[in-house]
Amino acid sequence: MMDGVFAAHAAVRALPDGASALACTDETVVASYAVPATQEWAGPSTQTVSRRSVEQVVRVPRTDYLALVSDGCVMLWDEKSKPVRLPPTKTAKAVAVGTWTESAARSRRRPRASRAVGLRGMDEIAEEMQSPGGVVHVSMLAVACRRHLVVYRWVDGVFWDQKELGLPHAPLTLAVLPGQGIFVGCAVDDYVRVQVPSVHASTAASLPQRSAETGATALVVGDWTDDSEWPVYAVTIPPSLAPAPEPARGWGLMTRRPPPLLLALDTHVLVGLEQCGVLVDGVGRARRTPQLAWDAPPRAIVDAAPYLVLVPSSGAHLAIHMRNTLRLVQTVPLDGGSEARMLAASGAAVYAALGGRAALSLLALRSRPWAAQLEDLERAGEYDEALTLLDMLDAKQLPDVASRRARMQGLVGVQRFEQGEYDAAMDLFIEVDMNPAKVLALYPPEISGALARGSGAWRALFGAQQSVGRSDERETPRAALDALARFLTDRRRVVRPLVAHLSSASSQEPRAAEALLALPISHTALETLDEEQLMLVAQLVDTALFKTFLHTKPALVGPLCRVDNWCEVRQVERLLKAHGMSQELVALYRAKSMHREALALLREQAQDAHGEDKVRPTIEYLQALGSDDVDLVLEYAHWVLAADPVRGMEIFTDACRLPRLRVVEDLEAFDPALCITYLNYLLSKDEGEPMLHTKLALLYLQQCQGKEGDAYQALLDHLHTSTQYDARALLPALPPAPAFAAAHAEVLGRLGRHDEALHLYVVHLEDLAAAERYCIDANAPSIWIMLLRLALEHSEDRRAALGLLARHAAEMPVDDALALLPKSSTVRDVQEYLCKALRAQASERSTLQVVQHVAERRADDVGDALRSRQQRHVLVAESRTCAQCQRRLGNAVLAVMPGSGKTLHYYCAHEGKRLR
Repeated sequence: MMDGVFAAHAAVRALPDGASALACTDETVVASYAVPATQEWAGPSTQTVSRRSVEQVVRVPRTDYLALVSDGCVMLWDEKSKPVRLPPTKTAKAVAVGTWTESAARSRRRPRASRAVGLRGMDEIAEEMQSPGGVVHVSMLAVACRRHLVVYRWVDGVFWDQKELGLPHAPLTLAVLPGQGIFVGCAVDDYVRVQVPSVHASTAASLPQRSAETGATALVVGDWTDDSEWPVYAVTIPPSLAPAPEPARGWGLMTRRPPPLLLALDTHVLVGLEQCGVLVDGVGRARRTPQLAWDAPPRAIVDAAPYLVLVPSSGAHLAIHMRNTLRLVQTVPLDGGSEARMLAASGAAVYAALGGRAALSLLALRSRPWAAQLEDLERAGEYDEALTLLDMLDAKQLPDVASRRARMQGLVGVQRFEQGEYDAAMDLFIEVDMNPAKVLALYPPEISGALARGSGAWRALFGAQQSVGRSDERETPRAALDALARFLTDRRRVVRPLVAHLSSASSQEPRAAEALLALPISHTALETLDEEQLMLVAQLVDTALFKTFLHTKPALVGPLCRVDNWCEVRQVERLLKAHGMSQELVALYRAKSMHREALALLREQAQDAHGEDKVRPTIEYLQALGSDDVDLVLEYAHWVLAADPVRGMEIFTDACRLPRLRVVEDLEAFDPALCITYLNYLLSKDEGEPMLHTKLALLYLQQCQGKEGDAYQALLDHLHTSTQYDARALLPALPPAPAFAAAHAEVLGRLGRHDEALHLYVVHLEDLAAAERYCIDANAPSIWIMLLRLALEHSEDRRAALGLLARHAAEMPVDDALALLPKSSTVRDVQEYLCKALRAQASERSTLQVVQHVAERRADDVGDALRSRQQRHVLVAESRTCAQCQRRLGNAVLAVMPGSGKTLHYYCAHEGKRLR
């Protein structure tokens, strides 16, 4: 048990005789007596408030009222005026108070939820949904009467409404659970719960503007009642939580049973049974643990957060319990055989009335310094209770409460981990932004590496004042690894956006374990770390996540490798190789831009593969690389091309993003035939780079090796179809004519040297048909006369020249053609030519005449239309407006649109044309 949390001393040595009720606030203590008086120790002073004894005194929170139960009725006293009796509370037995906050927008607006949706406009509903925020403070006074309950509510200190509702049994005790409901005790084993709706749902909420004066009047008169329904439910305690008392201690017919016990805490109500007290939540569900055990229900109990102070049935001492665990932490003995009669508490101040009924003394309990209490709890290993105590404190009470709470939360997490509650531990670590290095120190070396620590050093690592001093080496269960994976995944989610702008390649350098443990992450937002520290955290998290997945979920290692990550590559690399996860390792290399290592690994794997599997992985990897890695692509493409040239060319032909000239240069040096294949692929994609066209021609020429074979035919086809190659650069590369005469003719033709090209066709190749095809493709002036001249000069068969003349009569002028013919030619020889030539000239003249007549007719039509529109008149009346600006036309310069006839201001017409 920890050292005492309360120190007791006598506040007032003796209270006047007949004290019957006790209450207190942070500043004052109020006692009532059997004589008609109430005494308040701020003086002390005495004031008569009732002619009868006051049985109970409570302060209504956030108001100026004291509620006093006297003569079977409740009176409200503001200490400045006479008490006000509340008539509806006749036969009052007990009172209870509570306070909480609600939405201001919902509380101060007239309730509309009960009205039909069809009667409410959409603007009204939107106003309800989007009204400004803020809160109001609601105070409640609940009064237990003979067979009913009376409730009074205040909003921000102003009376709001009252409510009366019947109960199935006579109430004896009450407890108000803030914002949730009222618990009513009718017997030790009979409790009910009243569900309290929010104040905005009250039928009194629609009343006019309220004030303190109108509220005080309504409170006395009994107006402003809530007519809505407040549901009442029975509180059922499971038999396993409420064992029957021992027969020897059973209640006889003549034995007076103790009153039911109720105490409202923050989110639960302590319900007193015959042998224990259990915690019940706001909807009436009882918790199995913790429980407050006793032989008989205590005489009194008060809430002095974070502690509970109760008077056992014997009354010989005071018992102090932790509020959240109900653990006994201190027993305060009473001197001289005194018995505690009454208790009152406000915050951490507790007062007890001691002694007999004739003479009472007031005992004050003051809590020890918070720091001392926390040290005692930490020394005892009660981290949960220390954390609960810290939750109740603020910076005014304890300046370093934030840092203490974070450190204690980490220790609670370690304790949960030691107890096997791994998910709960990780939830605490996530909430406090715990340093991942310290969390990993809880795991064995195969997960945490050099960060691993023995279990005896865990608590000291997390800031405990003293360590356990022993190390229990045990196997880490699967549940612990699953919880770690969840923690690391969450940390990765938080860290990843913070390091997204950094290069993941910089995370390859290993960091020392001491540097990782020294990171100031615990209790500190990650956004406050510098880039180096963030990279350190990212590397730690991702590396540990790889190791965890390898032990728990190997299927997730691949996806983690394929996304950006900041793991320590060399460490993960060894693990992946040890597990035979080559594909995952390649993916990791890719994510880290370690392409050379990935390609080397793929080449190593290809040695044991066959067929397409041998080269396909490398091909797909190289295809994914860009122009920045062109040298690496070309280097590793060579072995693929050597092993499978057909599939290897897919590296460059399937959506390749590499610089083409660089690829051509490399392929030409590696294998000219593959370079030709690549160039043909480029040309099929309408590549217009002249250098590439020229390079293909030169490669074809190189493949010919002075012979006219398939390569030469491919060269001729390329020279004939391509229009982008550099003929001036290609001509010197050709062997001297007449070798490759057809190639020479194609290149000379591209240079416009048609006479030389035709000379090659007619003289050297003796192929007049090829020369005709050349002239048709060239379509140059006088080219047919050139061909006719060469045919007549170098052909011994004059009929071939005359046939050429007859076939292309339209392209050869009569005068030029006849001048070339030998004088021995007869009319019969040129009859066919002359007929075709004359027919062509007649057809040309007829075509010109038709075109001339059509043009003249068109000119006449345009002139008629122009004159017709110039003769049109537009009547501009005084009321006529501009079709563009809609203003009156008046005497301004006008413009009439020729198509539509619209009349506009001249400026509007030109401005509209400019805008269009």
